[in-house]
Amino acid sequence: MIVKPNLFIVGAAKSGTTSLWNYLKQHPEVFMPEDELNKEPAYFSSISGDLQLQSYLNLFSKAGKDHAYIGEASTAYLTDPISAGRIHCFNPDSKIIIILRNPAERAYSLYNWMVQDGYEFSERFEDALQLEVFRRSVRSVPNWYEPQYFWNYMYFESGLYVNQVKRYIELFGGKSVLVLKFEALISSPKSVLQQICNFLNISYIEGKFQKENPSRKVYSASIQFILRKITDYVLANRSINVNQLISIVSDAETRLSRCVNYDYKKRVFLRDLLLSILDTIQTNDYVGIFETKKERDILLNFGILDGRPERLSVVTKNVLNYYYKNEINILRSYMDTDLNDWPSV
Repeated sequence: MIVKPNLFIVGAAKSGTTSLWNYLKQHPEVFMPEDELNKEPAYFSSISGDLQLQSYLNLFSKAGKDHAYIGEASTAYLTDPISAGRIHCFNPDSKIIIILRNPAERAYSLYNWMVQDGYEFSERFEDALQLEVFRRSVRSVPNWYEPQYFWNYMYFESGLYVNQVKRYIELFGGKSVLVLKFEALISSPKSVLQQICNFLNISYIEGKFQKENPSRKVYSASIQFILRKITDYVLANRSINVNQLISIVSDAETRLSRCVNYDYKKRVFLRDLLLSILDTIQTNDYVGIFETKKERDILLNFGILDGRPERLSVVTKNVLNYYYKNEINILRSYMDTDLNDWPSV
């Protein structure tokens, strides 16, 4: 029997989707892929790559007759213009959950996640915002400098929510689309989770709920970026020696020095880590180390420091809020919750 997903948490990125996925997969009437590596297959987006339909459906093969909903949580589906149509063609009776966050705070949180996971080399959020126009109009993404999903580099533009939400409501109808607010989920999780269960017409359960994926402070964005390059090499080759490691690092440092301040301190910091990095790779089982996201990204821990990133500067936040105001005023008509703590005209 073919098991067909009928529940999609489509975003936005850095707005609590992992928390919702963790809660819903505990529910006896909902099936979600168990491991975080399969949480976001993004099959209906432009980044699905070589993922075939059968491989996608295999993610849900353990779903049973007791599961009223079979779902996944791919944040690419909200920003990617093609995803809503693809999901509708696949299953027009699907339920869609959208959770949105104050767009200025979400943009900064997305930047911090991209830095932490080694996909963003800009050392300052403001620099990444300046790069956005260049990345959209000049450079084809993904590429060596921007190896991740295109819309994850559109820190400002991906927070223009109105057209993203409209695509789903126009295709699936208002009764099949639930638009939530991240801030309400964090401040009153039980109320929001009850709202979700009512929307799905399933019983409310007191499942475990917690905020997931908090951003962490890093030594530098460029160091994380290089650690990601090493990780990707090992993922592709399942082996590395000291000469290959030095070659990857030297090439990355040369390229990055063209566009960021890659100074002497960063070179020394990374060189002090090289033997530890090599030892970590060679003393772990090449298959086992990549079975979960935590194991796959183990090398990124070398650049992570204690504490959280600096707060978004007041000046930058005010500028972003100014440009988001009109969008937020329009968005009010799509949401069954107040946006009084978001900027407005």
